[in-house]
Amino acid sequence: MWQDREVSSVHHTQFLQLIQRRQEREPIAYIINQKEFYGLEFYVNENVLIPRPDSEIIVDEALRYFDPNTKIKLLDMGTGSGCLILTLLKYLPLASGVALDISKKALEIAKQNYWRLKLDNSIKFLNCDWSNFKSNCKFDLIISNPPYIKKNDILKLQKDVSYYEPKLALDGGKDGLECYKTIIPIIKTILKPKGIAILELGFDQSEEVAKIIKEHTLQIIKYLYDLSGVKRSIVISIV
Repeated sequence: MWQDREVSSVHHTQFLQLIQRRQEREPIAYIINQKEFYGLEFYVNENVLIPRPDSEIIVDEALRYFDPNTKIKLLDMGTGSGCLILTLLKYLPLASGVALDISKKALEIAKQNYWRLKLDNSIKFLNCDWSNFKSNCKFDLIISNPPYIKKNDILKLQKDVSYYEPKLALDGGKDGLECYKTIIPIIKTILKPKGIAILELGFDQSEEVAKIIKEHTLQIIKYLYDLSGVKRSIVISIV
């Protein structure tokens, strides 16, 4: 763009260092500490999962279901960078939320993104395990992109993912379903009768997660399909 400018030796060295990091398969989002999600820019680093376009269908569905002029309460179980709940708060200006994560470092990133997006919504950031989460109120909308990769499959993923993204956000236990077995019973106790919960799924997990949902007498409203036509999320409600 600026062919008349000479690159300084400092910038040249920095550029080569960045190229070296990418050659070692470090994700670009971590190199530049930034990732776009639903038209918004989020700060990310190695402590949070990189936001992915497939997760945007959760936001789409929630915005179809809830009027932006209504006051609703949101819960994000495993918020990570905060991309899901903060995006929803951006487009639901009267909503308030609770962002839950077991990782203190992830919550710090989510807080940083809250201020970066200049949100006015009321939100609480809670550092605790799902199984220890207690709430005196019920929620209109519960969202979660939980860890769902089988423990033995993590090293089979692309090096960009398996070497760099946080294992805590990937490891779904031996069968990849451990998080669903924990959060679905919780959802039943804290979801409002006319509310919905939207959970992201692994590409081959829809049937197994559906069994867990039915075991807890929750109702499956619909599946959401990703850009490849795969069942990527499931929408559920109280029967």
